[in-house]
Amino acid sequence: MIALEAVKVNTYPEPDRQAAASQAAADLQADPSGFLDRYRELPETFGGRYVCADSAKELFPAFARDPDSRNRFNGPVHNAAAVLASAAFRQALESPRDARQNAAYFLTGVPGAGKTSSVLQAPSPTSRLALPTDAAVVYEGQLARPETGIKKIRAALDAGLSVQIVAVHVPPERAMDNTLRRFHEYGRGASINTMADIQGGQADGLAAIRATFGERVQFSIRDLSDPFRPKRLLGWEHLDKLREHGHVDELRARLERRLEQHVAAGTVTDAGRRQARSEPLPEPGFPGLARSSGRSLEADGGERGRALPGGPRAVLSDREALEAAHYALRRDPEQLHAFAARFDAGIVDRSKRLALSHGERLASAFLKDPTVAVEPSMVNAVAARAAAAKFIVERLPPPSQATAQASLDARIAESIRRGDQLPPTLLREHSAPAQALERRIEERE
Repeated sequence: MIALEAVKVNTYPEPDRQAAASQAAADLQADPSGFLDRYRELPETFGGRYVCADSAKELFPAFARDPDSRNRFNGPVHNAAAVLASAAFRQALESPRDARQNAAYFLTGVPGAGKTSSVLQAPSPTSRLALPTDAAVVYEGQLARPETGIKKIRAALDAGLSVQIVAVHVPPERAMDNTLRRFHEYGRGASINTMADIQGGQADGLAAIRATFGERVQFSIRDLSDPFRPKRLLGWEHLDKLREHGHVDELRARLERRLEQHVAAGTVTDAGRRQARSEPLPEPGFPGLARSSGRSLEADGGERGRALPGGPRAVLSDREALEAAHYALRRDPEQLHAFAARFDAGIVDRSKRLALSHGERLASAFLKDPTVAVEPSMVNAVAARAAAAKFIVERLPPPSQATAQASLDARIAESIRRGDQLPPTLLREHSAPAQALERRIEERE
């Protein structure tokens, strides 16, 4: 049986966060074997061979409930998750393994660097991602403070494994972009202070590891400075590459400037800004709303709730309001051009992704119930469908009507998803798309 290390329970001023920290520690100590079994069952751990505290957090209910919970309870459950990950690492070292699995990988880098995708491999274009074939265990963690890393590396060497450290290297601005996107979609971000400390300290931490183990530990850098032309730098002689973006204070300033650019562009919620700056969290259920250049990012004139024809009032979450605003932006060519001229490609791409998220949600709502306009921008789509449906019923034989309607719905949903303006012909009784569908059906028949 794997023995657990002690879980340090930090103190939090908010009662719910304090309770989450205490509960996570108590639950883990009460059932360590059960937690280890459940950790191995998580798909992203590859049977427990990919070890990461962030994956372990998913086993604590307070954290895993939804994105808002991940934001609020990320810190409180971290120590328990780190202890669980440490136990999972020791278990992986002791577990039976294939003779080819003779290496331990230590994966490190600033949050948002893309560490996981840098080590997982796809044997073929159609295959699922997999661990390196020689990996007995992959440990993802920070080595800026080398003490815990040295203990784990020594344990791996004592278990007869070769050790490879892979450091993933990116500019701090891209790391900030990635952590803000992850926070928006998933709820777990990273603070500027944490990111600067890790990226600014990792070269010194790795130098201490080299001083301890020498050439017994192999080292490489996965340089993603140009994401389209990644480089692999082999050997300890490349260690200083990790210093090129500056020391901790310089990194902190660059990260703060990047966050300010996202605030100006309206590509981060108020909650995302707060967590990046380590500001106090608002009370649950009262999210703030990000603003851009003094303009509310809420769609349709800044209304949080909108009365729907014959339906209830729709209330957008903070996250959804942000996506709706960028969806609306992409439907205004003049505003979109001005936005693209002001901000760099990374932020423009972020805006596009936010818009597409809103479009996906609208398209799904349309296909689920195409008779109800749940968003003002869908009014034309619903009217177009009604006009085309009338044409389909009047002009097509019954066996073809369902096929034609499904094809038309799919076409309109795709236009909604992309944010396209529907052509005026769709609003006419004898709509061009319906006629085109009729011709295709006749050709098939």
